[in-house]
Amino acid sequence: MFNGGPKPQAKDAREYLALIDQAIAEVEDLRDVITFDDDSDSFVEKLATSLKTLKQSLDPANPQLTGEPLAFMAIVEETELSLLPFKNLLLRIDATNRLGYGD
Repeated sequence: MFNGGPKPQAKDAREYLALIDQAIAEVEDLRDVITFDDDSDSFVEKLATSLKTLKQSLDPANPQLTGEPLAFMAIVEETELSLLPFKNLLLRIDATNRLGYGD
């Protein structure tokens, strides 16, 4: 996924939460641009729901990282970059959850 260079993870809890907020905003922007016949089943809606659920589950003062892949990663992995231009942001959020905070 990430090779060499600086660690992909957020450096601390504050940055991690900011990345999640940024991803939620990106999904909302994407929703405004892309329309589907059945919005409730679109990857955008599933991603929005997953990110909002993640944010609500975290303690803002001390978000607990699980060490496991996040639920939305199945969506991210199966969606082309052309449809998900902020894919690297989602990969950073997942890397932080799986690997802990970086430098």
